[in-house]
Amino acid sequence: MTYPQPRTSDQIAAGAPQWRLYTKVAGQGEIYEIDNSCTAMALGPESDFGQIQISYLDPSVPTSNLGAVRLTPQYPYGGRIAPRLDTSYPLSPPRKGIVLASLFDNFNTGYLPSGFNVSKMQLFVVTPILDIIGWQQPPPTLPQKRADKTFEYQFHACTVAANGGIWYVLPAFLRRYAMFHLFNNSGATIKNYEIRGVNFSTVSNPNPVGPGPRDDAESVILAAGDIADGTVSVVEAPASTKGMFDAYAIFLSSVAGGNISNAPLRVYLTDDA
Repeated sequence: MTYPQPRTSDQIAAGAPQWRLYTKVAGQGEIYEIDNSCTAMALGPESDFGQIQISYLDPSVPTSNLGAVRLTPQYPYGGRIAPRLDTSYPLSPPRKGIVLASLFDNFNTGYLPSGFNVSKMQLFVVTPILDIIGWQQPPPTLPQKRADKTFEYQFHACTVAANGGIWYVLPAFLRRYAMFHLFNNSGATIKNYEIRGVNFSTVSNPNPVGPGPRDDAESVILAAGDIADGTVSVVEAPASTKGMFDAYAIFLSSVAGGNISNAPLRVYLTDDA
């Protein structure tokens, strides 16, 4: 989360026809306040998350007075949602009836790939972005996909240990297709190149030597193998055959240790099937 938390009302006060809640997300439990009404709402183009819950005060809901809708890339929400500052949620202590946005996707900031060796391996985790747009007037059309996203890495900061390598963990919530392109122009063999699909869990891992503090599930997209110098590896992962994942974990290492340069890795993600 960026600090201070973004205020959607500032954008409307400046004359914008819509507001946008755009922020990096540091953890599963973060809740964001939306202090403006809207006639329609959708995930913004840069959202890494694929499921966001929007909660609002609705006195017709028994006990909780809490109404909710879920935004996904394919299912925006067309309907009026507004804060109710004149009344409060039935909490203790009471909380004003502001509109709230929270994650519906599972997100584990403590994920470690299975087999991670802290003495030999680096971990590079891309912090995911939350992007929500709300319109003050009915929009002509509501978007039903996020922008395609590409991650690119030319230099890989491995450790100095032999066979030391680097893990990349990239957000992929509800993406329907992924392509991984690695061109080894480093002058040496890249060792143990592998790709895993990761689904985060909310269940604690009872085995402390497992992949992390939660019982996250890993699926093999590409089994570990070597990529010879001058070789290109292209791996496709459509959801129809590989499934959908919360993240992708990618590993590569060097022969004798040290950093790897001139080996561009590109990962392309899209909501298109």
